[in-house]
Amino acid sequence: MEMTPAAFVDFFQNQFHAFAQQKLPTMAANPILQGIIGDPDLRAFGDRDFADAEELLRLLAPEDRARTLVCLFIVVASDQNIFAHFKSAYPAWLSRTRMPKFGWVGLSLHNENPLKLIQVPGDRGLVNLSELSAEVELGMVCFVYIVRDTLKDFAPTVKPEAFFQSLLADPDMRYMRGHPLLDALRDALRRASNVLG
Repeated sequence: MEMTPAAFVDFFQNQFHAFAQQKLPTMAANPILQGIIGDPDLRAFGDRDFADAEELLRLLAPEDRARTLVCLFIVVASDQNIFAHFKSAYPAWLSRTRMPKFGWVGLSLHNENPLKLIQVPGDRGLVNLSELSAEVELGMVCFVYIVRDTLKDFAPTVKPEAFFQSLLADPDMRYMRGHPLLDALRDALRRASNVLG
């Protein structure tokens, strides 16, 4: 797979979005929960502690697995960050993005930490760690540009600098400090977001 920002963004906009819309295994929330959240199409994927990681990865060609996990991290972390830190922008964001939530549904919606999208498959040996590490490094650079462009269209009141400051400061981003791959992701995201200001 080509390791350039242009190739990553092309994959994100085309193959990844097609996979997310057509093949990503999801579970529907009950109608009451859909009403509470304000999303009539509310669905979740991954299950508790990303128990469905192996099932999800089986749906992908081996060469697409690491990049798809990083793309999932980008969309899940973006959605959760907008919801948690930019509440007034969330309805417009939600109406345009409609990505299933990462976690599981029962009596309530249970969001999982987006870092588990990287940590669980890596720790369980479901993806090649060197490929995942390379995709994380490249993906965090692309994350900054994807979010910058997406915010212009979907949440123009949210400034990219504020978006990444809130994401990096969020307590969920401290998950498993000392884990080499997650520490590399956090470091790569800090370096990439520094170009914004």
